[in-house]
Amino acid sequence: MLLIAGDKPAALNYSEMACKKAKEPKELYLMKDATHVDLYDYRVPDVPPKLIEFYRMSI
Repeated sequence: MLLIAGDKPAALNYSEMACKKAKEPKELYLMKDATHVDLYDYRVPDVPPKLIEFYRMSI
């Protein structure tokens, strides 16, 4: 499970709890200086490279 979250507090604690409970392979990827909403509005181009990297290692 790949969880992508901003490193600024908002809903970060939910992502951390989910990651702790998830089975391997798992990763919590924190995007620097981002909130939850930033990931949808401003940081979308940063996500695909991380998805590709995670899936290549996990599949």
